[in-house]
Amino acid sequence: MILSLLIKNLLIIDSLEVNFKNGFNAFTGETGAGKSILIDCIGFVLGQSGRRGSIRKDDGKEGEVIVTFELAKNSMASKELKGSGFNIEDELIIRRVISSEGKKRAFVNDKPCSVELLRKLSIFLIEFQGQNEEKGLLNQRNHINFLDDFANLLPIRKTVSQAWAELKRKNSMLEDLKIKSISTEARKEFLSSAISEIEQFDPKIGEEDSLIEKRKSLKNREKILEHLNNGYKLIHSQNIEETLLRASKELMSFDRLVPKKIALSIEHIDRMLESLGKVSTDLTENLDSLSGELESSESLDERFFSLRSVARKYDTTCDELVRLPDLFRQELEQLKMINLDKEKLEREIVESHENYQNLSLNLSSSRIKAAENLDKSVKDQLSHLKLSNSVFHTKISRTEASNLGIDQVYFSASTNKGLHFGPLDKIASGGELSRFLLALKVCLVQDSKGTVLLFDEIDRGVGGSTADAIGRRLLELSAFGQIITVTHSPQVAALASSHFQVSKELGKNGEVSISIKELKKSDRVEELARMISGKVITNEAKAAADSLISNGYSKETFN
Repeated sequence: MILSLLIKNLLIIDSLEVNFKNGFNAFTGETGAGKSILIDCIGFVLGQSGRRGSIRKDDGKEGEVIVTFELAKNSMASKELKGSGFNIEDELIIRRVISSEGKKRAFVNDKPCSVELLRKLSIFLIEFQGQNEEKGLLNQRNHINFLDDFANLLPIRKTVSQAWAELKRKNSMLEDLKIKSISTEARKEFLSSAISEIEQFDPKIGEEDSLIEKRKSLKNREKILEHLNNGYKLIHSQNIEETLLRASKELMSFDRLVPKKIALSIEHIDRMLESLGKVSTDLTENLDSLSGELESSESLDERFFSLRSVARKYDTTCDELVRLPDLFRQELEQLKMINLDKEKLEREIVESHENYQNLSLNLSSSRIKAAENLDKSVKDQLSHLKLSNSVFHTKISRTEASNLGIDQVYFSASTNKGLHFGPLDKIASGGELSRFLLALKVCLVQDSKGTVLLFDEIDRGVGGSTADAIGRRLLELSAFGQIITVTHSPQVAALASSHFQVSKELGKNGEVSISIKELKKSDRVEELARMISGKVITNEAKAAADSLISNGYSKETFN
């Protein structure tokens, strides 16, 4: 509930403080006294824009509005504050200031806050009810919430919302899997091709190092072969073997003539011939071997560069290339699981959709019954408010599935039997609309506690017994929370538990200011008498006012 309102240097208010009471608070005063300014200031402190040129004096002082609220334990406002970094459990003080340049700042318990937070808090702190209401009963988007709250369907709706969230989550997962599945097919083709290519290439661990060494050794083989070939040619081109054979033949002839004289020399020549044969054979074999290796150097280079090319292609090392096929096979197995997951998820989505549909249909059935009860309750209230020929109808129709279910809820009315139904603010006059809103609010607020409702001249355009009925409905609402109303009706003001008079005062310097005082019984009789008879207050008006306060007024007196 609102405990107090303090306004400084704003509009025509120099300094003004109001201490509200629990129950039914009524504000009265002559037309133009400034009653609506109070409503504007409460709206301003809760995040509304405020009027242009609202600073009272151009003296460098800021305009300021401070509202103090008493918070209920574990209230939604407390939770919203906690979520925004404000740990406030009981007393909430909101202060908003505006400079002469129009710059606005806001504070919660003296800690700076954003205007967005004020607007969020306003939803939980107070309901503004009036003929131009846009955020409450006249906004069709809110009708489904009002109906569900009226019938205590919010717990059921929570299960629907959870089922919807689960369905949305799984559909989102399925979409992700479908996108992944498209890329998966391309990946699977790549992996299969890679496995085939690598296995066909057949790399070996350590092959790169081995090829590097072979390539290094082949670099000087041509020079080595050249020297070896030159040596071979020299041996064979000088006829050394033939010369040694001829020499051996001559010496053997000598040995026959002179035995054992040169036998050792003949033996040495035979050994030289044997060694020369071995040298020739060794050189021939090396020449053949080295020539063959030189012929394979091109294939060696081709293998070396191909090995590195394949490794680069798969962004790995030449040794790791050997392990890639096994790794790719593991990934292929995992990718195959995606299709299995997709099929499983599709089955789960069917089940989740059926669950959501069943819950939504049950909720819809409950809403239809609740709508009938609400229509009857509003009809009963309308008869008390002198709108017995009017008909209120809660229309429920199918709409796209959402977290709210499959229903669209729409409050409509007809001001006379036989006339077409339409939105409340389109088919009703100002006075009728006020009474429709009040009837609805009485029905909808019956199970809530701690509600702060603010009515700005909801009794406009009505009087007599109808005004009395409005007052009694407001009094009834005050049992569920604080009611603040600006009224021109003595019948409404007489039923208030706290009555405040708003008046303009002219200062010595000619400046106009507003004052507010809570009226005791004698002053209250005087104010009600003024509201009944005007400027000239008669004894009859005073007597009628006293009767209104003490015993309730005679309906015949003011019809």
